[in-house]
Amino acid sequence: MKSHRLVFVLTFVVFVALGTVACIMVLNVPREEHVATIELPSGDRVIFTYHWDDFLCAYTQSSGGLKYDIYSGESHTSGQLTRSRNYDCLADGQLTYEIQGQRRVKIEDARAVPRSWTFAGDSSGKYQIIGPVLAEGN
Repeated sequence: MKSHRLVFVLTFVVFVALGTVACIMVLNVPREEHVATIELPSGDRVIFTYHWDDFLCAYTQSSGGLKYDIYSGESHTSGQLTRSRNYDCLADGQLTYEIQGQRRVKIEDARAVPRSWTFAGDSSGKYQIIGPVLAEGN
């Protein structure tokens, strides 16, 4: 009888340990979701993704942000427009835009107090961002 109880307890402990390890692995996987791609008349592309740091943060909507990638010919620029303190969930990630020229586009988010950014590029394909932005790379 004692051996059955011991087997049951050991089996339970192993399953709990494996479940804990699996949860930790899943929770630490960065996630992202495509929001929009804007094709400019010049052929350049601006791609936006909403990301969160892990599954638990996404579920509780406590961490996230809007990232961008700009592809112009052979060059690539990336950065982050918003972080968790500004951007709380994917519902905020709905974007509208207005193309203002060959390499110029104005972006606006869907929040109650919207923010807007203008991506302006020159003939070499280098882009500058006008408006509230948290740049992370070039």
